Amino acid sequence: IYYWQGKYECDFIVEDANKKMAIEVKYQTQERTTKGLIEAMERLGLKEGLLITRDIEKEETIDGKKIRNLPLWKFLLDL
Repeated sequence: IYYWQGKYECDFIVEDANKKMAIEVKYQTQERTTKGLIEAMERLGLKEGLLITRDIEKEETIDGKKIRNLPLWKFLLDL
């Protein structure tokens, strides 16, 4: 697990032998919220990312990248 920063930042990059995932954590979401996540995904060659939020659950595609928005409580139940 590590932090990633380019022009913007992404809170977590989680990596194991088989998979790499970019994760951003935000209380409220705005357009600038996903800039770091998308930049990290592009640099790392990822097609999907995770945005952990306070209460939003949806999937969206931004710049050809799939972003899954998931409330924190639901993320923690999936662990």
